Amino acid sequence: MKKTGIIVNSKKDFDGALPSVTRFLDTHGIAYTVEYSDEESQCIACDDIDTLIVLGGDGTILSAARKSAPYDVNIFGINTGRLGFLTVSEISDLENHLTRYINGDYYIEQRWLLDVKVIQNDEVIFSQLAQNDAFVSRKGIARIMHIGVFIDDVPAVRFNADGLLVATPTGSTGYSLSAGGPIITPEVDALVLAPVCAHSLNSRSMVIPVGSKVTIKSDDDTDDLVLTLDGQIQTGFTEDSEINITVYDHKSKFIRFDRDYFYPRLKEKLIDWSMP
Repeated sequence: MKKTGIIVNSKKDFDGALPSVTRFLDTHGIAYTVEYSDEESQCIACDDIDTLIVLGGDGTILSAARKSAPYDVNIFGINTGRLGFLTVSEISDLENHLTRYINGDYYIEQRWLLDVKVIQNDEVIFSQLAQNDAFVSRKGIARIMHIGVFIDDVPAVRFNADGLLVATPTGSTGYSLSAGGPIITPEVDALVLAPVCAHSLNSRSMVIPVGSKVTIKSDDDTDDLVLTLDGQIQTGFTEDSEINITVYDHKSKFIRFDRDYFYPRLKEKLIDWSMP
């Protein structure tokens, strides 16, 4: 660990975690910069660090992953939120995990991101990354839309639905799961197409190869079409636009300590956690 960035979700209770992190880094002579999520300007330059420590929940980590992925930065997630499915450490294990990390006792789990573009008249008018998913819908109260999906430029399927999700394996345990999509483990090279509230009994989720190019078009002549990425970034588009989705050239890099963590985490965070 050479130089470290610390991103803090200031809406969460970070009072116990942040002093522990900075004290540990100071003790080991590691330089760091702290950025709070409510700051308008971003003060962490990801091309100048090798580790990004994130204090927050899954939403904070999604934002950090999009920011750091182009620079091959290691993400060390500390759960100060509710679920923390993507985090690697709870506050109670923080010092132990930081010690293991600086001693090299860890491995890197690489995860796909989506490279999402809106194209109109052969021009890219919007381009962003998504760690979890891209969601096509209409604004306001849920209304049906007509969605055509092309895979590698071949017409594949049409959905009449309230929306359509394209999710990575990371996103398969998020909104896609709520929409009835399958869980895909992080090491599987696949994407999920999951219609949301489809108006057809034969509309089902699809799993496609990760190298596929997904093109989405809508037949709806309306001005309320919306593309949402990771539930955090949103842009409008029109019926004469198309949305192109491929996987990004770089993967996000999550620090992990236990290679068999995923299934126990699934049980703890998404099964036992949801039980009354």
